[in-house]
Amino acid sequence: MKTRYLALACAMSIATGSAAGAVYKWVDERGVTQYGDVVPEKYAEKSKKADVINTNPTSLDQSAAQRRRAQDQREVDRLEATPKSSSIKNDNKTAGNASDCQRQWDIYASSTACFSRYRLPNGNLRSGASNCPEVPAPTCRR
Repeated sequence: MKTRYLALACAMSIATGSAAGAVYKWVDERGVTQYGDVVPEKYAEKSKKADVINTNPTSLDQSAAQRRRAQDQREVDRLEATPKSSSIKNDNKTAGNASDCQRQWDIYASSTACFSRYRLPNGNLRSGASNCPEVPAPTCRR
């Protein structure tokens, strides 16, 4: 029984060790810091092993992302089901009544929700965000 556990522990340590892989850091001839798992020979002497933070999402992170994705998809489905206007002007003249203003805010909110699916932690956008309509914030008050 002990041999079985020992064999399993060895197999797991080998599997996790090879999957993790080392990441190295070096500065090239232009002064740009580079990272990689293979260091070019001419930089081998000056390279260092880089500290890498585990970026694998936890099961909680994954389930939260799935919930956000489902919520965003419901919003997209709702927006695709509503008739589209040829042009939306976000000024006080267009917002003749409260329902016009609310509609402008709804369209703006859906645009924001669309972009949120492509937003990276640093604020930049991933590819695919061009599918989202850019809608300026309404100037009318709700």
